[in-house]
Amino acid sequence: MDQELRTSASYPRDSTIDRLFVAAAGRFGGRAAISWDGGVWTYDELAELSARVAGGLRAAGVTAGSVVGIVGGRCPEACVTMLAILRAGAAFLPLDDALPPARLREMVGQADPVLCVRLPNGGRIGRCVEFDSLLDGQVLPAAARPPGQGTDSAYIMFTSGSTGKPKGVVISHRGVIRLAVSNSAIDITAADRVMHGCTIAFDGSMLELWPALLNGGCVVLAERELLLDPAAFRTWLRGHDVTVAFLTTSVFHFIARLCPDAFGSLRLLFVGGEVLDPGLAGQVLRSAPPGRLVNAYGPTENTVFSTTHLVAGGTDDRAVVPIGRPIDRTTCYVLLPDGSLAPTGSEGELYVGGDGLAKGYLGDPAETAARFVTATPAGVPERLYRTGDIVARDEAGVLHYRGRRDNQVKVRGVRVELDEVSRLLAQHPDIDQAAVIAVRDEVSQTVVAFYTSRVPTPIPGTLLRRYLSEVLPGHSVPTAFHAMTRLPLTASGKVDHRELARSVRGDEPHPAGGPNEVLAHEWGTALQLSEPIDPEVDFFAAGGDSLRAARLIARVIAILGLDGASGQYLIRALLRTPRLNVLTQAVAAVQAGTATPDPLPADRWRADIRLHPAPVRTGPVTPPTWRDPRRVLLTGGTGFFGSYLLQELLTRTEAEICCVVRAEDDEHALARLHSARHRYGHVEPVDPKRIRALRGELSEHRFGWAEAAWAELAGSVDLVYHSGAQVNFVYPYEWLRRTNVEGTRNVVDFARARRDIPVHYISTIAVLAGFGSAGVTEVTEDTPLAHVERLSMGYPESKWVAEQTLRLAASQGLPVVIHRPYEITGNTTDGAWNTDAAICAFFKAITDMGSAPDLDLPLDFVPADYLASAVVHLATHVAPAGQTYHLTNPGFALLPAMVDRLRAHGHPIDIHPYHDWVHQLRDFAAHHETHPIVAFVPIFTDPAAARDITVKELYRARIFPAFTRHHTETDLKDAELTCPPVDDRLLDSYIAYFHQTGYLTPPRVATTHQADVP
Repeated sequence: MDQELRTSASYPRDSTIDRLFVAAAGRFGGRAAISWDGGVWTYDELAELSARVAGGLRAAGVTAGSVVGIVGGRCPEACVTMLAILRAGAAFLPLDDALPPARLREMVGQADPVLCVRLPNGGRIGRCVEFDSLLDGQVLPAAARPPGQGTDSAYIMFTSGSTGKPKGVVISHRGVIRLAVSNSAIDITAADRVMHGCTIAFDGSMLELWPALLNGGCVVLAERELLLDPAAFRTWLRGHDVTVAFLTTSVFHFIARLCPDAFGSLRLLFVGGEVLDPGLAGQVLRSAPPGRLVNAYGPTENTVFSTTHLVAGGTDDRAVVPIGRPIDRTTCYVLLPDGSLAPTGSEGELYVGGDGLAKGYLGDPAETAARFVTATPAGVPERLYRTGDIVARDEAGVLHYRGRRDNQVKVRGVRVELDEVSRLLAQHPDIDQAAVIAVRDEVSQTVVAFYTSRVPTPIPGTLLRRYLSEVLPGHSVPTAFHAMTRLPLTASGKVDHRELARSVRGDEPHPAGGPNEVLAHEWGTALQLSEPIDPEVDFFAAGGDSLRAARLIARVIAILGLDGASGQYLIRALLRTPRLNVLTQAVAAVQAGTATPDPLPADRWRADIRLHPAPVRTGPVTPPTWRDPRRVLLTGGTGFFGSYLLQELLTRTEAEICCVVRAEDDEHALARLHSARHRYGHVEPVDPKRIRALRGELSEHRFGWAEAAWAELAGSVDLVYHSGAQVNFVYPYEWLRRTNVEGTRNVVDFARARRDIPVHYISTIAVLAGFGSAGVTEVTEDTPLAHVERLSMGYPESKWVAEQTLRLAASQGLPVVIHRPYEITGNTTDGAWNTDAAICAFFKAITDMGSAPDLDLPLDFVPADYLASAVVHLATHVAPAGQTYHLTNPGFALLPAMVDRLRAHGHPIDIHPYHDWVHQLRDFAAHHETHPIVAFVPIFTDPAAARDITVKELYRARIFPAFTRHHTETDLKDAELTCPPVDDRLLDSYIAYFHQTGYLTPPRVATTHQADVP
């Protein structure tokens, strides 16, 4: 099994794409949003244009929840139209007018759009309005946008269906936002310029658009011809300062074979859609590698990507490239046919889920129910999509693709159902039987058909191609048709597809002779034609495509010894008039030197220390059995540490764990809880009877529960673990008070409603920072809290007040225990961290900036699994009597230790005086608006209260008070728990995790310190 579902605390899962774009436009207004040959639109301009078009759509009858078609190709106006449709509260339906009319009619019939927007030079389908006419509408203010939420439909993307009908996959706003915002696997920033080269009817275009437009980046439109000329593509990437690109695997293979240094200027290159050739990937990495080469995998039904794998240099060119691990907010399971988890190394079908999961197939509840299933691989129900892909998970949790369980293939990154093609071909009146296979060549796969005929002579391939082109998209139409007297059969009587594959004509040496003979041969080879070549036949109508056109031109140039600069001219000639005789004339012009190339055209705390009135109890009270609890209440179970606390309770006790979860209902609460377990690496199956998820809001009276439910739980719970909090190091106290203080007050109400239930509160050592500011050098676990006015940060202030509130409850008889950890870090098994933590952002900034401050900052790391074990042991073995535990690391280190280890792993890092480094940080943040450190810059720049230092400097070793651990060491003496010291081994495990997940970009070339890494 491989499963993860990591998420950012700031991930706006309940927002909508258009709202996030409007927010981005507010931040990046004057910066370029879309660039193309001939123009640029800024964020302000794109926002204004999309608002005008949205107003025009509303005036034309578009209402919230409706569907609007977009007819045409990739262009700036397409981006405006998508945004406008979303701003009007509707969903968009991309319609590529290059598809067969019958196919388009089927798609429009299924989706039933209220109207279609015709882009410049687009075709006409259904009720069309011109894009330009919508610009005359009244601007639709952002406030006028109909109410919406993350689960609303954002777009419909059609894929092939085995029944012959295309399937409309309905994707929600949440699915796109999960991909585009705060996703460590995608990592698009405001500094990036992202190539847009996919057709808008291919879901790869969603990756090219939204991660850029929601994060302040610039979308750079690429002309179609560029992908057919590797040398021109390389020049274009550099000339347009493109930093991020997505290519289908077949396009990557084509460019890598002919121009492996084309990608060297990219920071990030995603490749996906088919099996990646390890030899070509290795050739690129040895030549001029991009900053990161990422092999990506994912079905349309899970919003573009489900897994990614960082392809590293130095790997075996013969080794199969894995599809990797799940991206943020995604779950993956490898299941056997009986629904059980496949053992490590064993093959099984891949099931995917998480926030990217589609809503289903449009108008097809039966197919939706068949492919979107509810399964319980981890012990609780979860909605998953059956991919049909066979994979295996290795010991490191990495997924490896093995094949398909059905007859589906990918051609140029697009799904093709071979059964659909063969079924439609067999419906031709002159065909008796038909079979279709996929044949792989050096670039991609191609579809080849075989048939037996009811007529005495072979049917011309052009006629069969024309017949299928009326109902199938171009990538599904076979490139060759082979007439046979009978189809070969296996011993079981089924068509022998292996024998058909062996009969396909292979590549032949190019013939000797003049240009005409060479061209004719290469033309036929590109199209895999078995019949005589007609020089007047349209290359694309005959089964050609952009990749085969590109390969054709490249081979012609190589064979005839033409100047490589002629590639752009020849490709344009082929695209303009795709016939053999015209290409022959263009080649002759190049040889004669007469070719003319076409021009190539951004004190408020203490008042809150109070309790609600104590309840009046009636009747006998049964004391809680805290040593052997039967039922436990847990808050914060969806957080990083809360998930470890839940896991420890499941492992060390027999109790039913009742989890208070912010959610829409109990079912959603369970899903969130389950997702959090996956996100933070808890893969063990769970007895559903052990976990009870309850929708609740800490800050609401009785958590928002009915009185009967409140009373029933208050009378049966034996222990309360209060780990829930709003964690934010920038928000002021007043913004955090509702959850962190009022929520704690409500926890006290629960604990003493029926009987005095012990409350174990997860606080933070940061509540002691005020002591150091006041000059206090040492604090014990019994020292009364003080100096809240010197904490200088809202989060520790709220925890300080919450602690004091609990102390007040303790003085009135409630059993209370305070646990104060320092930095809660990755676990002790594989180093998995919550990379949303401020310290992680700090490390990432150090590596990305190449500099670190000269700062005696303690690295007092407390691994999450150790901490959870310690808290549960103390809660079930030591009587609660108002004690405090400093759950910190006696073997802590200082920041230079981490810098040394980062250097040893190849990261070049300079050391600068703290205030000089802070100036560098400010400049870095100004140019990297979406870098995770940006949210934490105020910690380094804001002045601390009552001291001439910054907030971060309060935590320097020479300022932060020393603290004793007497109660901790005494009460954990017999627990057989050891907190691992912060040494090279621990730090290396964390760095390895950061590299493995892509959170830190592994250096291309290690420094001489590399030998120091164990």
